Amino acid sequence: MQAILFSHPGDFTPVCTTELGEVARRAADFEQRGVKVIGLSVDSNEQHGEWIKDINSYGSTNVQFPIVRLSDMLVIFGKFKGFFLDR
Repeated sequence: MQAILFSHPGDFTPVCTTELGEVARRAADFEQRGVKVIGLSVDSNEQHGEWIKDINSYGSTNVQFPIVRLSDMLVIFGKFKGFFLDR
């Protein structure tokens, strides 16, 4: 299995909205190749949910991949690699 992690500067930015919409449109292509897509952002997970609605509306898409808060992803990677200790 392979994965694509892609980041963007912030939710609701115009270029990022169209880019994520295009990735959602090509979901079947990624799935066919065994590639999982994960978006990263500095904004909150709650805000991602609102932004996904905007992406779907603007781009006539159906975003099914997760958009994860960058700080949460860093903690996950850190624990996976042993960089952080549980408190």
